[in-house]
Amino acid sequence: MVISSSYVAIIIFRIFEERNRFISKLNLNHVKSREQISEIFTNLRYETNKKRFVRFLKDNKKENPEGDWPDHEIFKSKKDSNIYLAILEEQWLGLNR
Repeated sequence: MVISSSYVAIIIFRIFEERNRFISKLNLNHVKSREQISEIFTNLRYETNKKRFVRFLKDNKKENPEGDWPDHEIFKSKKDSNIYLAILEEQWLGLNR
């Protein structure tokens, strides 16, 4: 049975989320694509943890993620975490000033 790295990352985030541990304790070296980021982000339950995840990406994911977003609906929400992720995407694309 082959388990995708996205699935493993989601399980790891769920475990940390359920235990209320700070998201920065995770190693995201295996998260390389926008699809993986989207999957993790949408599977986090709480807005606070989504914001922590985006902040962690901003602080630790210096290279531009690969690929395209699987669903652009993620950027249509008015929630802070979604806005922060959209701002981070602008930085990755070099669109911010």
